[in-house]
Amino acid sequence: EAITINSSLLVLGKCINNLINNNSHVPYFESKLTILLKNSFGGNCKTNCIINCHLSDRFSDETLHSLRFGERCSMISNTIKVNAKSFDLTMNNMNSIVSNLEKQINVLIVKKKTSLPCYSKLVQSYEMIKRKRDILLSTMTKPIKSSVINV
Repeated sequence: EAITINSSLLVLGKCINNLINNNSHVPYFESKLTILLKNSFGGNCKTNCIINCHLSDRFSDETLHSLRFGERCSMISNTIKVNAKSFDLTMNNMNSIVSNLEKQINVLIVKKKTSLPCYSKLVQSYEMIKRKRDILLSTMTKPIKSSVINV
């Protein structure tokens, strides 16, 4: 069992090195561990790596290896690849909702019913959806960098 764990960690190290060096081939399918972590390291997500360290000299080698591993993990950089169908569908739905809310707000303004509680709720919903839509648009093009938390 220890041999299997060590070989999986060795393959994980290879994968991380290939991701850092932007190699075209990353050996994800060489171990079960890297198959499970494939989407976390090379996929469309942000991954945090938590490193356990001990101050005792007894564990200095393990601590040093853990810190080096964490440093290598922090060098991995992924760029989000938007699933075009779901993104387009989401944006179309949000634009449709914003448009409908604008129409409803304008109807209440024309009818001079802006003092009604429903008017303020419509305006709040409109602003919230619009803000979420803007955030979604702005985050789709930013590269994601893996991070290591220093404790």
